[in-house]
Amino acid sequence: MSRKHVRNLTFGIIIVVTFFGIIFLWRFIQVTNQELNSIIEVQSGQTIFEPIELRSQEDFKLIGDQIYSASGFEPGWALKLSIAGNKFGVDLVSQYGETKYVGYIDLSSQSATTKIWEGKVLDIQDKIQNIQIQILNKKCIEPSGDEVDYAVKVKVGNEDISGCAKLTI
Repeated sequence: MSRKHVRNLTFGIIIVVTFFGIIFLWRFIQVTNQELNSIIEVQSGQTIFEPIELRSQEDFKLIGDQIYSASGFEPGWALKLSIAGNKFGVDLVSQYGETKYVGYIDLSSQSATTKIWEGKVLDIQDKIQNIQIQILNKKCIEPSGDEVDYAVKVKVGNEDISGCAKLTI
């Protein structure tokens, strides 16, 4: 081989090594930025909650920030709805405390006047029940005479209940 061939071969090897070096550095920097974003999220003061799969009501914990509370009479019931990671936590007590439903559900539909959550919850015997919660953007008069901004309709198991809701965040 002549000197010209050796020089061209050396130059080609340098280009290939430089190319792979740039790719390696780019990948290294990209991973570092992802780790930095993760650290920034943790340091921002926000706590990230992810719900676990429920097998019994004992496993349930209403995590995250509560966004709505609702209640009604006949039968007496109370509902708490909170943000739970990428789902919404539900804690519903009805029949004056005789029945309780808990679980994590999804926001399935949203418009300017109505929000609808649907999913599955556990009843007091830890049996899975379908639930649908509708919060309507219309005035509602509580039995106390107080006027609140939202009306609520809940369908769960064989119950169909309605009442008033308050935004709590």
